[in-house]
Amino acid sequence: MLTLFSLLFAAKLAATGSIDATVRGTNEPVDVALLRRDDAGAWHEQATRHLPASERHARFRDLAAGIYQVRVRGAAPFEQTAAKVAVGAGEARSAVIDVDPVELFGRATLGDIPLGHAAILLKQRQFQWQAALEADENGLFHARLWQHGAFNCYVRSPALATTYGDEVNVDGPSPFRWELRLPDRRLVGVVRDRVTGAPIAGASLHLQTKSAAHERNAVAHADANGRFDVTAMTPGVVAIVASADRYLDALPAPFTIAEADRLHEIAIDMEPGVVVPVAIRDAAGQPLAGADVLTATGGSLRGRAVTGGDGVARVTLPANASATMYVVPHEGSFAAIRVADAAHAQRRITLPRPSSTLRIVTRTTAGKALPNVSLLMRVDGELIPPAVAEAMQALQDLTLQTDDRGEAVLRRLPPGAYEFWPYSSQAEADAIVDTAGSLLAPIVVNVKTGENTIAVNFRAR
Repeated sequence: MLTLFSLLFAAKLAATGSIDATVRGTNEPVDVALLRRDDAGAWHEQATRHLPASERHARFRDLAAGIYQVRVRGAAPFEQTAAKVAVGAGEARSAVIDVDPVELFGRATLGDIPLGHAAILLKQRQFQWQAALEADENGLFHARLWQHGAFNCYVRSPALATTYGDEVNVDGPSPFRWELRLPDRRLVGVVRDRVTGAPIAGASLHLQTKSAAHERNAVAHADANGRFDVTAMTPGVVAIVASADRYLDALPAPFTIAEADRLHEIAIDMEPGVVVPVAIRDAAGQPLAGADVLTATGGSLRGRAVTGGDGVARVTLPANASATMYVVPHEGSFAAIRVADAAHAQRRITLPRPSSTLRIVTRTTAGKALPNVSLLMRVDGELIPPAVAEAMQALQDLTLQTDDRGEAVLRRLPPGAYEFWPYSSQAEADAIVDTAGSLLAPIVVNVKTGENTIAVNFRAR
């Protein structure tokens, strides 16, 4: 009875937190919204209170422990501001949300040419609220923002073949003046079948441009003739991943767009593959919907498929070469299956239960925490290359790097034999991938169901 009472009391306590919010800086009627952050970092609205001009306080009760956002909205699109509040079990918290307007004046140009009637979307980076505006015929625009800080910016215009992405930090005194100058460079090209030379219609292109100051990502699509045209390219090193149905993703072959370049032309050849239906089941034998199935060759990602409601994914594999399929569901667990060739690919895969947690602690021999140690992982003899590890982090929040305390906690793992190699650069990771088959890993742990911990000491260099 005492145990049951304790459990009921703990459950009640966990859902009796509260937030008292006070709005300052405006006397206008506002809406006060409460949002909660999930494990993936996305915000979900839980409740909304409307405050007339005479009322500046809102209270939210019966809250479970978690990270919350209190967001204040006015009548205009950019009249939004927010504050983050952490609520413990049964904890009463207060939050003050200050409305601190800043007048934003800007001008959008492509090179030196005004981008008349450009549509500009601003997305607040921390709190994820967003609002759009339109420039006039001279590319001029104005907005009155209730919140300062870092924003992602997206520009659309008839003069642009693709959406342009940028960043802006709206800070300092009002008014804030912003010269939104898009680079006047174009990248054009064609996507072709490597075997026949035929154009591949509708291929998707994911572009990443790296320079000393920025990293910019963009998406483009080939037309019916396999042609693509990307405007507003910044100078730097460009890597493109091309994807299309029934083809393996084209491996990026980085090239440079120089400062003086105005037009750069390329051709991308894609290797045709074989589409194989693969049924994914959970540990209970039930179809697993929404699971990602990644195809990799030589440590590089070559394709991605997602299971439907029936748990079946249509996976593209090389016709006459080996590959590895990595099954990564959002709910945890994973599986790595080596495929000799598409004709003998495994058509049904059952995942083990995600019943384990592994805590890795990295320290110096002097006992000090060793932060930011990146780890390459091998499970039951199958290596998880960095590209797949990045996808697992995005899908499952499984981070293979120690934090500021020198710890990495890997949750929702399947039991098994785990090996790890520490590395400090991409070149070092590539070298480990190339030689891991003949190397002993410096960190070895047999992960069992439940909690597992391993401490590793590194000698200072």
